[in-house]
Amino acid sequence: MSGRHRKLRGFARDIAYKFAVSAAHYAYLAAENREPQVTIDLLGESIAPAVFDIERNRCLANQCRENLRYIVTRVNPVVLKSAILTARFNIGVIKPGTMLAEATEVSYSVILTDGKGREWVGIYRDDF
Repeated sequence: MSGRHRKLRGFARDIAYKFAVSAAHYAYLAAENREPQVTIDLLGESIAPAVFDIERNRCLANQCRENLRYIVTRVNPVVLKSAILTARFNIGVIKPGTMLAEATEVSYSVILTDGKGREWVGIYRDDF
């Protein structure tokens, strides 16, 4: 495997981390709606489930998409078949007056798949 491809795992983790630092509203919606997971297609335009697909959340998803596009076209050229960001929430009780849930632990992952089916997984874990 070339050095160029080895770097993709690190880039995937970087995107997961960048998403995580601004994902408080996703965590709030997860707790409020008891939806333990959100999936974002970074090559397409979809955010699922629909409760997360609102303008405020699309802005963060689009920032991650633009970052990925920059990486795969300029920094580390590679053709991707898919790029999926998933956030999994361990939902607690919403703290009154905040957008954070008590005892919420979140795992963020980005899976990049190239045209040959090779996958690179970047994971970032956080707790509020």
